[in-house]
Amino acid sequence: MKIMVSMDKLAIRIIALGVIALLETAGAASARDQIHIPAADGGWDAQLRRAESLIQGGSYNEAIQILQKAVEYGKAQLVQVEAPSPSSPPASKRALRRPAPVRQPGFQPPFDRPEEPEEEFVPRRYLPAAEKARRLILGLPPDGLKLYRQAYEPIARPLLEKALSENDDGLLKKASGDYFPAPASLEARLELGDRYFEIGWPRRALEQWTSLLSAPGLDPPIKQSIRRRLLLGLRALGDENLYRDQKDRWLEDLKNQGGADGMPPEQMAQAFKEVEDLEALLPLSPRKRVACFTFGKGRQGNLVSPDLPRLAGGEKEYALDWNNYWWSVAGDGFKLPGRQMMVPYSPHFKPQKLYSLVPEVFQNEVYLTGVFNLWRIDLENGKTLANIRKPFLPVEARKFGEVSESPLYYPVAANLPRPGPAAGSWALSPASGSVVYTTAITSVTPYTHYQFYTITMELPARSLIAIESQTGRVLWDSRPFKLGSASDPKPVSFVTPPLVKGGRVFAGGWFQAGYPNSVLVAFDRWTGHPLWHTLLSSDQLELTMFGEWAREPMAWILAEEEGILFCVNGLGSASAVEADTGEILWLSTYETIPVYPSMGPTPRLRDLIWGASPPLFVDGVLYAAPRDSSHLFAFDTGLRWESLPGAPEVRPEKKPAKGLPSGGKILWKYSTGRSDWGRLLGCRGDRLYLNGQWGIYALDISQALAEGRPQEVHSPLRPAGENEVVGLPAMADRGIVFSSQLGLRLVNYDLDQVVDLTAEPFPPSDHGKYAGNVVLAEGKILLTSMDLLSCFVPRKPPPGNEPGNEPGNEPGGAGDREGAGKVEKAGGSGENQRGQKRFK
Repeated sequence: MKIMVSMDKLAIRIIALGVIALLETAGAASARDQIHIPAADGGWDAQLRRAESLIQGGSYNEAIQILQKAVEYGKAQLVQVEAPSPSSPPASKRALRRPAPVRQPGFQPPFDRPEEPEEEFVPRRYLPAAEKARRLILGLPPDGLKLYRQAYEPIARPLLEKALSENDDGLLKKASGDYFPAPASLEARLELGDRYFEIGWPRRALEQWTSLLSAPGLDPPIKQSIRRRLLLGLRALGDENLYRDQKDRWLEDLKNQGGADGMPPEQMAQAFKEVEDLEALLPLSPRKRVACFTFGKGRQGNLVSPDLPRLAGGEKEYALDWNNYWWSVAGDGFKLPGRQMMVPYSPHFKPQKLYSLVPEVFQNEVYLTGVFNLWRIDLENGKTLANIRKPFLPVEARKFGEVSESPLYYPVAANLPRPGPAAGSWALSPASGSVVYTTAITSVTPYTHYQFYTITMELPARSLIAIESQTGRVLWDSRPFKLGSASDPKPVSFVTPPLVKGGRVFAGGWFQAGYPNSVLVAFDRWTGHPLWHTLLSSDQLELTMFGEWAREPMAWILAEEEGILFCVNGLGSASAVEADTGEILWLSTYETIPVYPSMGPTPRLRDLIWGASPPLFVDGVLYAAPRDSSHLFAFDTGLRWESLPGAPEVRPEKKPAKGLPSGGKILWKYSTGRSDWGRLLGCRGDRLYLNGQWGIYALDISQALAEGRPQEVHSPLRPAGENEVVGLPAMADRGIVFSSQLGLRLVNYDLDQVVDLTAEPFPPSDHGKYAGNVVLAEGKILLTSMDLLSCFVPRKPPPGNEPGNEPGNEPGGAGDREGAGKVEKAGGSGENQRGQKRFK
């Protein structure tokens, strides 16, 4: 009887879910924005509206009390602000949409999607309640501002003195932010800007300095001092046009001030001399508008503007140096079944096209991780130095193979000095050279069956772990860290590559509480102790007919710039988070691919691509192509000169002086047509470069802000068939290096010339294709496919013209290297390096 009752309940649940699915299908197109922001409002919005009413009524004291409370206690709560979506006429929108790429013969889409209505998605933008309250305080009438300064200057002054005497940046930030614009807070903000500039954060310094110009009642000498600092910051940015414009404006203001206010000539001369000294001490270097995401440099998730690796000149210049069969030898991986939730449920995405593991190169060693193992490989000869089995793996983890089209398994290696007695509970072994941060599966949701139906999909939960690379010892792991209610704590599954900065490790993940909730966490680098966590957003996922999640939430990659973490989390939101405190500086929702319910036992999964698509920070703009969207977005980070509150205008008529910060505004968006076109590679000059399964293309962003859209750079390069771009390319100085079955190839930045870097197509391997992800490191090209980690090196010039001196066959060259073409024992693990092939 008990079994019959449970079956009846199950049948009722199935019927109810079917009715709900019908209703949701009817409203799927209209109810597209289902993104929930856990930190939103909290009652502050109503309080701020009340304060505005009190200010209009002249009740300054009561309004000030409300606003100051919001400044001090509303930092973790967000309020929605107006952020209209960039609009385009229908014809322009159609012009922006990419034409459908040429498909290979036999290609079949996973299913026919219903046509979506042409409706404009309106994003939601959020700012901290504290920031909005601070702007209201700045806008107080003179009488109200005088009352504020009288009330809070006695509090701000001792706090500033203590911050300076103890050299405490935390107290300095509190003094500069919590009591702005009290006189002591102005001094704290000036000092904070100076400190930002000294550590190499010119945009954060400009943000602090320009905010002072919007403070009312500032003395002229202080204004002049701030303007000199602004010139210093603009010079450090390397934007010559902007620097010259602001310099001319400031000198013009000095001349006008000298005539009107009687500025002494010697003071005028001193001001001009300070500018000349500034230019002599800090040469204006040309701006290098180059940004790309660098793998294999120990800075995963960190967006930098590096000098891109220089390759040797000429075609066919690289030869195979070594291969390492790292998958098949381990013997613990399974080929992914078609229903595996770590890959898209699409017939045209075969497992052999999923090349996502990216090696980390650190101290002449290569680190590679998968579900089960961590490999240390010698960069010079490809020998496996160690094969470390990951800990905590449950029995169910055997169902998950080593390959996943996501950035889940990007390891991060870093030096970790021996901590002192108070720094941590462990110490490195004497032989230790580095610590590797990665993830390991600690639990798997067990799935069950009812008759012929799968009721629960298997979803792994991944913990962050720190492994001593020389010994394989686990130094700490994040298993104790759980979120949710006290009665039902949930483990956090981390799905981003760790980001190591200073004494902290940052990682993003999710935990289940209704919708999947996205969270960003900072851990102590030595102990693994969680320092802070911040909830970002939650969104819908595809469900089974039983109401369970049908896929794991998307993996994503963190970006960092000047102490700010940028998170585009694959759950409908992009945000900027203060790295020191975890406070959200701004958050914006974006247009996602809608979720369509399924009426059958098989979930209807969105055609999402899990490949890495890190956001790029360029000139104060964050470019992001989220994996759960079919658009490329340009977000204003609030660090552009044009958007800094109080900044002297390039075009004064364009921006109010005291408006709300513009961080999180979508400046423009571009429809990629399909999500597999939207993988960002990098920026060079005025072009953004993207790639997908069907090729590489560029967008001209020189006039994008003025026109509201970028221009596509048309190119005859449309690789298909054997020349299909496989995996993730890499940007070099001469062009973009990519792999296909034709070999390693390079396309120039005009996208009109392709040269071969290898002499002939890749030979077939025993277990899979060569083509995969490309990483440039130490003058070498590393290539990661399903089964191979391969290394290519520049060919050495032949010693003469005698026969037999072809490139690659010279003594000591790649073709005559010890172990090339041989079966060789791999050091330290007992694994064999098999099937090494020599080709020209």
